[in-house]
Amino acid sequence: MQTSILNKKSLPTKGWLQKIARASNLVVVYDEKLLEIPRVADWLGLFSNSLGVEAGESLKDVDKFPSLVRKLLPMLDGRPRNQCAIVAIGGGSVGDAAGFLASVIKRGVGFIQIPSTWLAAIDSAYGGKTALNVDQHKNQIGTFYPARAVCCVADLLNSQSDENLFSGYGEAQKMALIAGGKLFQKMNVARGLDAVLLWELLPDLARAKMRVVKGDPLEKSGKRFVLNLGHTLGHAIELWSSEYDGSRLSHGAAVRVGLDFAVRFSHKKRIMSASETKRALAFLEKFPTPEFSKIYRAELVRAIASDKKAAGGGQINFVFLKMPGQPIVKRVRVNEIVDFADSLGWVRR
Repeated sequence: MQTSILNKKSLPTKGWLQKIARASNLVVVYDEKLLEIPRVADWLGLFSNSLGVEAGESLKDVDKFPSLVRKLLPMLDGRPRNQCAIVAIGGGSVGDAAGFLASVIKRGVGFIQIPSTWLAAIDSAYGGKTALNVDQHKNQIGTFYPARAVCCVADLLNSQSDENLFSGYGEAQKMALIAGGKLFQKMNVARGLDAVLLWELLPDLARAKMRVVKGDPLEKSGKRFVLNLGHTLGHAIELWSSEYDGSRLSHGAAVRVGLDFAVRFSHKKRIMSASETKRALAFLEKFPTPEFSKIYRAELVRAIASDKKAAGGGQINFVFLKMPGQPIVKRVRVNEIVDFADSLGWVRR
């Protein structure tokens, strides 16, 4: 299924959504915190069927799935599947959970995403991956179920916090380094990153990701793996900051740290030239490396070795960069990654 990518100044009307979804019966699954925004609360009042949820990783817990289904089914009961659609309005966790529900209820109903965070608008809303968590194992149950449309709303995104905006920068820079070309050039010539620039770049960022996804929609050929650029160290730092030291570095900020590492490691491995390394690091400095706490070596080894990119035998598939637009995946030993992080002063002794 092809996903339509649409940008609007304000929230779409119910009739517009029904037309896009090709369904008369819409159920809106929304982040409860959005009720604090008056215009969103008023908009939700236009729908006879809606379900508020508490956003976050706990929403994706497989144990919550039965209760969500029991709440949704009465709203869809008595209607054929081709007349039903779920509209998700929220961040990544809401999109993941609602997308999974849409993919399995009645063996699949229509699905539309309205991302409320910059991170979701830039990255997670595209690509069709839905997921639930099992205990501490993230995203182990899921489907590939692309939304019929992703509608980004300027008024909604501009209501988000600076922290949310900063989180979007990391994923935007990641996508520019993967895509290269005009997208990288547009971001590289900008004096700095801000909400105005991100909004202008949203269509380009979405199309860049969808080009990668199109080449490997079900993650079978490995071409889609390059989307993990910056995530090896990024995920480890994100996990450490949330579970151990309490700083709770956002996903996008952690990815920004991971991108810095990936560029330097690419140079260390003689994959990226000195000149290209200088250019890439200057580009990354448009969003300075966030402060983060050093990680104990054992914890860093554990986090990397248990990552979904692990290849077994103490190795992991790592996304290097030759230059913007030329990501390269190679297997490296986990200890080699940790040793290099140590040499950068990122490992706690």
